[in-house]
Amino acid sequence: MTRALQILTGRRFTVEEYVDEFGTKKDGNGNLRVRPTVVCVACRQPMHTVSENIPSTARTWGHNPDPNAWCPLKQSAGERYEILPPIDPNPEAGAAIRSSFFENWEHHWAHTAEIVPMVSIFLFINFIKEADRKKLWENRGMQEWFLPYIFLSMYEIEPPHSATGRKTRPHWVRCRFDARVRTFGDLWIRPQGDWGFIRSEYRVPPRGGVPGPTHLIDTDPVTPDPDFLARVRPYANSFERDKMKSNFPVEIA
Repeated sequence: MTRALQILTGRRFTVEEYVDEFGTKKDGNGNLRVRPTVVCVACRQPMHTVSENIPSTARTWGHNPDPNAWCPLKQSAGERYEILPPIDPNPEAGAAIRSSFFENWEHHWAHTAEIVPMVSIFLFINFIKEADRKKLWENRGMQEWFLPYIFLSMYEIEPPHSATGRKTRPHWVRCRFDARVRTFGDLWIRPQGDWGFIRSEYRVPPRGGVPGPTHLIDTDPVTPDPDFLARVRPYANSFERDKMKSNFPVEIA
């Protein structure tokens, strides 16, 4: 990981910045130096420097060894969340959420683009169809504002294929909830907004395929916004509207 978080100050440090400010591991007498603890932005577990004293090697942060600690960023190749059918469905509430979602779908789409620019409308359509198959809407405790975050966490988001799009976002993106949410079911049982969201960028693997931990560039926290429906300006271009209408002709006039 490129940067780690110092909780007390909210500052994030690369290894180079951390050493410049707090010194090397050992002082001039060879004694271990007391330096501030830094943690992973996703799981809040302590981290340590890797290759701090080897200038020719990439200097990064690593999790301290702890077999009981779980971090969404340590799941190799990006283990995905999965929509499961609700155990105790609420069809009436689900129908209302689904109806409201389609009324507001351009708000959801605009907020999605705030978090990950140039995401594919086809992924969005696939997500809605999967939500219908698994009855995501009917989970008790489900809230409409969760939907963009659930959507983005489910997919490997490749760089756009067009040259113009790649100028906007040249890297892969992988979104995850923080360590408080291991499955989507954790969303329904937590107080509103009592979770975090993270956005990680990855270099494109030189030989193709899905990027792994070695391709990680950096991870940034994304503050969940329960009020985005009232804040964002709805937006979709004509191509995106046409694709949504052709896939959901009953819901979108």
